[in-house]
Amino acid sequence: MVDITYLTQTIANLFEIPIAIIMTFILLGKLLKEHSETGEWNTTRFIMLGIFTGYTITVFWGDLYEIFAPLNFLSYELAGNTLSIVNIFSIGVGIIVCFALSLIAHAYNIEWLLYTPFFIFIGMLFIYFYTGYYEMYTIYLYIGAIIGLLFFFIIGFNLRDNSALGLGIFFFFSFMTIITGEGLFSQILQIAYSLFGIYFVLGRFRPFKEKLSEEVKN
Repeated sequence: MVDITYLTQTIANLFEIPIAIIMTFILLGKLLKEHSETGEWNTTRFIMLGIFTGYTITVFWGDLYEIFAPLNFLSYELAGNTLSIVNIFSIGVGIIVCFALSLIAHAYNIEWLLYTPFFIFIGMLFIYFYTGYYEMYTIYLYIGAIIGLLFFFIIGFNLRDNSALGLGIFFFFSFMTIITGEGLFSQILQIAYSLFGIYFVLGRFRPFKEKLSEEVKN
């Protein structure tokens, strides 16, 4: 008998994986195009690329784990959708968190904090591989993710920043798919926010016609 929940979840996962890769390459193309025109690297574009690179890692490995779960193709310890252990999925989330916190620092011109999240993250990975202790690693990911998500909306509304607001909406609905579980509603959200992601990285999401500060470009 066909498991309908597994079937619909697999369809949503197979839809999400190529979309995540496409979004990352769109941002890479924009970064390289601007560099070729100006001869300089745009910090905000680089951060955006970092965020979606981390997202693609989590989607690719996390969705593959779910797709091949009945075959035990990938182990939970390697790619399971969890932040409670150090694996490919949680490292991808860590990359998102680090770049998100750096984006906040950059948006408010706190340049000395730009690289701090990465130093903390790398330090916790060293502690894990040396001692096996990961509890603070997990706490850092959860707290960093919450702070990043909140400040995406704060920056978006306070500074009238379309890109920060778009990131907030995108990752809010990504987070909602985790909360709502594996039902049909979650799978519809999964497809919907993936489509919004394409719309967003193409630069079409612009609810604010005027901005109060230099916009975090996408």
